[in-house]
Amino acid sequence: MGTPRDPIPWNSINGTRGVSKVVSLDGTYRPVNNQIIEGLKCRCDKNDVVQKMGGIIAGDRVKIERGPFSDFICNVEEIADNKRVWILIDLLQKQTKTEISLDDLYKIN
Repeated sequence: MGTPRDPIPWNSINGTRGVSKVVSLDGTYRPVNNQIIEGLKCRCDKNDVVQKMGGIIAGDRVKIERGPFSDFICNVEEIADNKRVWILIDLLQKQTKTEISLDDLYKIN
């Protein structure tokens, strides 16, 4: 059970099916940033099961499948938690960093 000023039954939560472990630091339970929670929710399917992010990682070469930059080949710079990807795209002989949906990309390497 929790401490007297913290009545949350952490051991019961840790024992819940589907829960790996409650987030703690130095034995103190910590809140998780809302942006992280929202990012995880965006990765869930209709049954609220977290889905893999398509095997695309930073540094991969990808092709843009949809949108105004369709068929452009670019490099993945960074992947955000909310299915958004920062890519480096060549525009007018200059590399430009822009954000795009992970669903609009296809890994080519």
